[in-house]
Amino acid sequence: MTAKILIADDHGIVRQGIRSLLERQGDIEVVAEAVDGVEALLLVRKFKPDVVIVDAGMPNFNGMEATRRMLKEFPGTKIVTLSGRSCEGFVKAMFEAGICGYILKDGLFGELIGAIRTVLEGGIYLSPGITGIEVDDYVKHLAEDSKI
Repeated sequence: MTAKILIADDHGIVRQGIRSLLERQGDIEVVAEAVDGVEALLLVRKFKPDVVIVDAGMPNFNGMEATRRMLKEFPGTKIVTLSGRSCEGFVKAMFEAGICGYILKDGLFGELIGAIRTVLEGGIYLSPGITGIEVDDYVKHLAEDSKI
């Protein structure tokens, strides 16, 4: 089965780069790209992707607000945040908003693919570069709940 992916990031070169790399995967189709949270929500309504890759710092609904709004309408959508921020309070807040994965922008492409596959299988993904007892405990709790 082919996974439908939506990429939401306000930087064109980032969107194009992610699209180019994802489209090399045989089981992934990028169905749309959004430049901000408002457009992302509209495109989620139109394409109903399996996974949305959301930049945390987008304009017009940042990643957190876009996540909340998308999941309110489409609770089965998996959302993976792509961000340069690794502070534990922000990461925890994104998971509380409903994301399934959090990847730091300094990671490599293989990590993104791994995160997508993990969340598609019902798992939780946290970039190894994120540390913090509070976040680690929270994500472990989420992962345990998702196996019930």
